Amino acid sequence: MKRLFIVLILALSATISNAQSIEKQAVYKYGLIVYLDGNGVPKDSMEAQGIILLAKFGNQERISITIGDQEVHTGLIIRKKEEKVDSNTKLVVYLAIQEFNGYKVPLQIFEEYNLAKSKFIPDNFTVMICSAQTGEMIQGQSFHNVSRLR
Repeated sequence: MKRLFIVLILALSATISNAQSIEKQAVYKYGLIVYLDGNGVPKDSMEAQGIILLAKFGNQERISITIGDQEVHTGLIIRKKEEKVDSNTKLVVYLAIQEFNGYKVPLQIFEEYNLAKSKFIPDNFTVMICSAQTGEMIQGQSFHNVSRLR
């Protein structure tokens, strides 16, 4: 896991054109992926391990998610909003832009906390891939069994 974390840091730093300090904000690992359709309905699931990395490069915030050692979502966070849904649920919503085959693909990322369990470790992350033309959600993945790496 440490080697994968170092590879992620190097990959993210390569996307920044000028040398800036990298500040790790949070690193999580997960153990289950649920595949979602455009309406957020589960279609399939798979036990798999990977890493979710939130980092800052100067004044830019980025996110990177791997499945195994394969990077699947890496993007610049454009907006971030935190809201308390109810007394036991906190949601952090990110709008990120991922470059994919020369295209900019919007990602909507949900970091959900079950405050009855922990206010520091999210219960799950959900990434929805959106249409660049309409903003409509196309498909997504939800990452579960989340724990924090030091």
